[in-house]
This record gives sequence, structure tokens and C-alpha cells, in this order.
Amino acid sequence: WNVYNDLNQFSIGFPTFKRDESRLGRPVATEHTMYSTTSQLWAVGAKRGLTNRDKAGDEWDSEFVKYSFKDDVALADRPVAQKVAVEFWSSQPNYAVTWNYDRVSNTYLRANAGKVHMDNNTKKQFAPKNVVILYMKEGRANDGYEGNLHEIFGTKGTGRAVVFQDGEEIAAIWKKKDREGRTVIVNSKTGREIEFNRGQIWFQIVP
Repeated sequence: WNVYNDLNQFSIGFPTFKRDESRLGRPVATEHTMYSTTSQLWAVGAKRGLTNRDKAGDEWDSEFVKYSFKDDVALADRPVAQKVAVEFWSSQPNYAVTWNYDRVSNTYLRANAGKVHMDNNTKKQFAPKNVVILYMKEGRANDGYEGNLHEIFGTKGTGRAVVFQDGEEIAAIWKKKDREGRTVIVNSKTGREIEFNRGQIWFQIVP
């Protein structure tokens, strides 16, 4: 059943999945050239008779718990500016990220390695309403790859987090009970789950 639900490139293949080596306008590794579309994957799911219910008739989201949301802070109460700089690794400046808060739109404009980070589909700069930095233990995957270069992060348990929204910085804690659990973000001071602004939430995991 799980394999049947797995809409991956190897079991489906062309034309639902196809390679486009020129989409980004520059050479990239082969593993970054495979594409599909949501509409094509929905079509495969429909053909297989997949719905929101499993074989037992249970809905997949029957016990799903949503994040809580709130209204944006009023424009008059927002700070003029805020700049957030986050490094993944101090030895790799090409991966350094900067978030510049835009007061009017109440969003965080993303830059990578000092350059504006654009969405290749919309040609607009990434601008989430919420930025969540999750500090997680970094290790090696030990998956047999040459030089053991693949990394893995400890996503279960608990750790430090920082939430940026409304031009403010909120000290937080992340919690994830098990593999299938939801990552919960709570305010360090109040202990209550954080309410996000309606819009995109960008989770950034760093060592």
C-alpha cells in the first residue's frame, strides 16, 4: 500500500517525470534536473484510485493538528527594519542566508550568499511571512556514499529555535515526538505554541 502511494520517478517514469537540464540556465548535477508537476501527479493518483482514505476507510487527516495562526501586527506597530543573518557553516559562505524584513508587506526577503534569492517560477524574491530557525544536531548519514559526505540532522526530540515574524525575534523551542509526529514550536518564555502569521512559513535547519 505504501509503495502504491509512492509517486516517485522510478516507478512512474516518463512523461510524468522528465529531465530538463537547461531549466536553470546553467550546468547542474544530474540529480537536480528531474521534474514533474502537481497536476501530473494528481492524474496518476486519480488513475490509481487514491483518495484521502486508506484501505480501511480512515481519512489520513482525521488526527491532523494544524498550526495556529493570527493576524499580522498593525503597520504602525511594526519596526522600521530587521536583518537576520544565518550561516549553515562558517566555512561555507556561499550558503550564508540573509533575511531582510520588509515593513510594508510584513515579509522577510531572502538573499543567499549576498544575492537576491528568486523563485525560478514566479521570478519574484522569496518573501515568507514567518522564518523559523531550527537548531538540530548534525551528523553523517553513513549511507555508503564516497567519503561519507552525506549529512543527516536529528529531527526528533527537542532543541532551540528562533522565530522571526512581524519584525520581531522570538526565542523558542522545537519538539518532535517521533518520526510521524508534528514539529511543534513553543515560545520559550510562555511555554505556549507559537501562532504564525497567515502565509508562507520558511523552516531553516542549521547545525
